[in-house]
Amino acid sequence: MTNDVPVRRLEEAPEPDARCVGALPPETVAAWLHERIGKRETDGVRRLGLRRTKASRNQQRLWHRHQATAAGDHSAPFMLRRISGHVDVPALASALDAVVERHEILRTTYHASGPDVYQVVNTPVPIGLREEILSGASATERQRMLREAVESTVRHAFDLENGSVIRARFFALGPGEHALLLVVHHIAIDVWSSAVLLADLAETYQAIRERRQPRLPAMPVQYSDFSEWQRQGMQLATQEGDRRYWRAQLRGVPPGTTLVHGRLLTATPSRTEVPLPVHVSATDVADMEHLGRGVGASIFMVLLSAFSYVVAQWSGRWDVVVGCPVPSRPVPEVEPLVGLFVNMLPLRTRVTPSDTFRQLLERVRDTTLDGYDHQQLFFEDIAREASPAEEASQEPLVRIAFAYDEVNASPRAAQGLGKPMTIPFAGQQHYDLSAVVTRFDDGVRGTVSFPAGLFDPSAIQRFVHDFLNTLGAAVRNPDCPLRNLPARDICNTRGTASPTDSQSGGTPQ
Repeated sequence: MTNDVPVRRLEEAPEPDARCVGALPPETVAAWLHERIGKRETDGVRRLGLRRTKASRNQQRLWHRHQATAAGDHSAPFMLRRISGHVDVPALASALDAVVERHEILRTTYHASGPDVYQVVNTPVPIGLREEILSGASATERQRMLREAVESTVRHAFDLENGSVIRARFFALGPGEHALLLVVHHIAIDVWSSAVLLADLAETYQAIRERRQPRLPAMPVQYSDFSEWQRQGMQLATQEGDRRYWRAQLRGVPPGTTLVHGRLLTATPSRTEVPLPVHVSATDVADMEHLGRGVGASIFMVLLSAFSYVVAQWSGRWDVVVGCPVPSRPVPEVEPLVGLFVNMLPLRTRVTPSDTFRQLLERVRDTTLDGYDHQQLFFEDIAREASPAEEASQEPLVRIAFAYDEVNASPRAAQGLGKPMTIPFAGQQHYDLSAVVTRFDDGVRGTVSFPAGLFDPSAIQRFVHDFLNTLGAAVRNPDCPLRNLPARDICNTRGTASPTDSQSGGTPQ
């Protein structure tokens, strides 16, 4: 799993379409959202001040997953920061308590009543952050102790009915070197929210040290207000249009895109993930930017195009679906909130091998932008539109996922809280294959992960190799036909079968 997840930017095209929400400056986003909400003939989120409300649908789904998870099989999103220099631990502890008081979602518990799950906002209770000294004799030993501390904290099961959804630990690693660990149950956080939480904590910490009031965005509403507003049908005016779009977009889609090569015949694969590293060089990223700029596509779209093409080869069919998470925050009032807003978009790609990579990228761009324009429908509802009850498949709609993040795309910087730390850690994998990549100064880095026992690790290493080779060749020669890109030659030299040209799917109608 990833740690210290940065905010996801939806778009970064040079001349952004109004649908490319994340490419626009905040004031433009707000204006666009207000216009969009106005077109929906609905009011914005209002502060209700309720202490007990129904959980959002995303939260309800995670509640049931949590209840079904076996003991010892838990993991949660976490942020790990390396902080150099002096740290005022009591000030940091007070800042964390203030942030928990600011965001009700961080002091909320959950319980079920019949088929419904309710969230209850509780009185703030101090987290009790304190310094823990890792006294290993060497830097390697201290690193081992830190890794063990992180893993035990992340894996320890949460008590969502009676306990806290947030944990925090502060470690002294040596003279002037520290590590801050924040673990939050997924029911209360997503990628964007991780950046919001860190930014709020950093500003509050600085304000306490400087004896001033924190300069934080106003919060007219809380997450419980949003979930109540969401449940009362704020999207009714556009839901039917979104349903029609996804019904048409996914009509006839083959169920459950997954890899057919390299699979192991394990009866019950573990859900413990096996992460493999991915690194796209800064040179290739510059080539991606240049290519994307010419067709109005983002780096994410370039990566997704190459990824989908290789998935098509490894799945044995040219018509594939890859799930892409997006931070679905439909109104400006929720921008400064910590909470679970993410939605999954099943982006369908039909590959024509005689097309060039540039043509594939243009199709992926259009599909992605249309998906963003219809992202307010919940993934579960999208899946139902793809498989109506009378013809429902047992196969899940999304078995392969792809996520792209920008490490510097946070709406507010977490200054004073150091830099992200990477700790090798095997979390839980809920897809057959997932790629999570982040753009850094030295390029794009991340992991491709799969459940232990599902695939031969060496096969997925070859998949990653194919992806990187395809990407590098495509961005350097985007007008080369797909069938001539090197990944196919690599695939064939392994003796694995690729889809034939006659299986080409073309563009969805």
